[in-house]
Amino acid sequence: MDTEKNNKEEEKLKEDVTESNLPKAENTLKNKITSGLKTAKKIAIRSVLLLLVVSLSGFIVFANINHSNGTRVGKVVKISRKGVLFKTWEGQLSFGDNKDLWDFSIPSSEDDVRANIDLANEKNKRVRLSYKEKYITFPWRGDTKYQVHKVEILE
Repeated sequence: MDTEKNNKEEEKLKEDVTESNLPKAENTLKNKITSGLKTAKKIAIRSVLLLLVVSLSGFIVFANINHSNGTRVGKVVKISRKGVLFKTWEGQLSFGDNKDLWDFSIPSSEDDVRANIDLANEKNKRVRLSYKEKYITFPWRGDTKYQVHKVEILE
């Protein structure tokens, strides 16, 4: 009788062990899948954020560096304030005859440049305009890529 009891107890223990192992195995698998998905989400979010930061940084650098610097000599034939939301000073420089015109913009911060151009126009003098060429134009910078930052009145 003790043997039968022992056998029954052993069978019960085996059943208990196998039944208790199944949920643990399922839970372990679920935990692994869940943690894997969480890790994948974290990696994806970090990758997207990194891509955005690098793209934005690149755009900011690209938009603000100068493509070239130089000077142009001639007579300013036109200067006007343009714009609906962003008012900027726009001008045209003539190289001799009115067929060759060069369009330029004056940044809002350069009021002395505009004043010197006005002075040269009043005296009917030629000017040397120093400019910086940007890669990209923005409405608050003006209509052209050429930003005049210095004016020299010639005799």
